[in-house]
Amino acid sequence: MRRSYLSGWRAAVQRWPLAVFLFAAACVPSFAFSALAWSWLADALDRSLATRGLLTDLDMNVFVDLLEHHGEGLWMLGLAGLLLTAVCWLIGVWLNAMAIVAVTDDLPVRAAAHKSLDLYVTFLALDVLAVLVDAALLLAAVAAGRCLLHWTAEAPSELGVYGIIAGAAGIAGMLLVLVTSAHDHARIHCAATGAGAVGGCLWAFGFVLVRQRQAVLLMVLLLATGGAGWLAYQTGAKLLVTTSTPGILWAMLWGELFLFFRAFVRVWRFAAQAKLQTLAEAAA
Repeated sequence: MRRSYLSGWRAAVQRWPLAVFLFAAACVPSFAFSALAWSWLADALDRSLATRGLLTDLDMNVFVDLLEHHGEGLWMLGLAGLLLTAVCWLIGVWLNAMAIVAVTDDLPVRAAAHKSLDLYVTFLALDVLAVLVDAALLLAAVAAGRCLLHWTAEAPSELGVYGIIAGAAGIAGMLLVLVTSAHDHARIHCAATGAGAVGGCLWAFGFVLVRQRQAVLLMVLLLATGGAGWLAYQTGAKLLVTTSTPGILWAMLWGELFLFFRAFVRVWRFAAQAKLQTLAEAAA
């Protein structure tokens, strides 16, 4: 696991242009929606002081006023955001395929972008399967938790209730990590072998649960790396003063750095998991 983790780090450093491309692709839709939202707000508020005030203070009274007097336009803006989210998800499937092809086949960004188009349908099906499995696991965890809470409703102590909630949340979290690890390995396997979505999914669960159980530990380590970066981002964000124009600009720059870190960790994750598969196959 340690060898795969460090190998993924080295591969991500070597493939920093891929991380830059993923970062740029993530910035485009966010800037587009920000521009659309700001243009609509400026028109709805008639470019008043409240428009500029929202830069530094998200006053809920302003949003209540917008919902009361500009409700139809606000709902249309929300619908546009949902449509943009769906488009971003569809594009994200291709970006993940491109990143995996780049790290598994050792291809430059342009060649990986072209080759990943052939895998798009498979990767889209894998994403849908992962969403369905995650939803089923979450529903099962909620149902089990509700049943246990019903059985302990007459208990004199509330500690049992909190224990059940914490236990259900912990089990659901571990299952989600397991499914996420299997999802990543399924995509890597399909990209390397050309297998179908269902076959790749079954192979990945067998790989994670039976053949290479370190895959889940590697995923936990990679998620912890991303979590450490998020904590560093939140800590730095609290130190920034956003009551002035320079402060807002620094806050935006700090946010963009965090987006680049996320893109870098994504490349790191795929490279580390691909290395783990290679080591497992070599050992077999």
